[in-house]
Amino acid sequence: LLHQWLILQACRIPYLPNLLGPLLRVSHALHLDPITHWVLSQTAFSHFCGGRTPQDTLPLMNTLASHGVFTILDLGIETDPAEETSTEMGEDRADMVANGIIQAIRTAKDQPETMVALKVSALTSLPDHLVRWSDGLREARRRFHSLATHPAPSKDQAASPLDITSSILNSHRRISKLCDEAAAASPSSPSVPLLMDAEYSSVQPAIRHLTLLLSQTYNALGPQPLVYDTLQMYLREGPLVLTESAEDAMRDNRPYAVKLVRGAYVARERRDAEAEGRPDRVWASKALTDAAYDGASSWLLSRSADTPGSTHTVLATHNARSIAQSLDAASSVSSAAPSPYMAYAQLLGMGELVTARLRQRGARVGKYVVYGEVSDLVPYMVRRVEENAEGVQGGGD
Repeated sequence: LLHQWLILQACRIPYLPNLLGPLLRVSHALHLDPITHWVLSQTAFSHFCGGRTPQDTLPLMNTLASHGVFTILDLGIETDPAEETSTEMGEDRADMVANGIIQAIRTAKDQPETMVALKVSALTSLPDHLVRWSDGLREARRRFHSLATHPAPSKDQAASPLDITSSILNSHRRISKLCDEAAAASPSSPSVPLLMDAEYSSVQPAIRHLTLLLSQTYNALGPQPLVYDTLQMYLREGPLVLTESAEDAMRDNRPYAVKLVRGAYVARERRDAEAEGRPDRVWASKALTDAAYDGASSWLLSRSADTPGSTHTVLATHNARSIAQSLDAASSVSSAAPSPYMAYAQLLGMGELVTARLRQRGARVGKYVVYGEVSDLVPYMVRRVEENAEGVQGGGD
């Protein structure tokens, strides 16, 4: 407890969260990564992460389960579309990530209610191809009638359509393999829901399109959805994407499954918008983001109440006000608690009071348990400190 308290106090030191990223970059330039990673393993890693492998997280998962909290396993490896790598190296890395997620799925099958999260960019050989595909999808939405003769705006470097298509098809193959593994069920080994994590807005159209394809296949197999979309409500397009996605599911006669978040990349999104000379895709203020999130939460709750089983929602937030509003609204439309169609989630090491209050109210609640090697989880740990400092106090987003 003292160790956790000290880490939380460090997160509240003025300017330290904003300095952490630059300090780590200086450390890397000075070839001090082994020392830095050891320090992180004893501090941020031990607090915000569950272990290096899915098996390492089992004691924690059992402890959470004993308190009525389910686990969402998340291999925290991230890839940046701006990073350069060869196709061969990228394919090997993506295959390694896929194998790591398969281990998480197999671990989850032995733990009731456990979910598994994944990042499409980490399963793509060249994440920049997701950017290019997303550019094309945006262009297609604006000018679908002339897409063939008007190339989508993208990077200066050339990338052939064949390369991009091959990369995306390989991503789809990997994720389909994960879905097959997660869907395989028996009386003693249930299926494992997969949460498709949201990433930078530059790749979101591609991720959303892949999620749609997978949902059309795997969420039509039965009443319980396998594939969950993730919507970032700090994006201006969030409310429109939500209604369009739900309508797509209704037309396909399949349940709509979604994890709702505010978003964790505000600083990066604003920098990218300025660098590219385009309008910011993020709402101009936190108040507008809060309104979008709470409005989406209310809309999903009403939809679920009107047609039980049509909508399965995970509200991923540390914001106590948003959660209280959701719980009060749920109580007003249904006396049944907890709803099998609504769950809440917080990050390990954050929002502990919020999680406890949810359990007291009888809600279904889970913890995001990130695992992986310390060196792979540095971006995740930095972001937890930089952008969620309020959350560790129990009232953030």
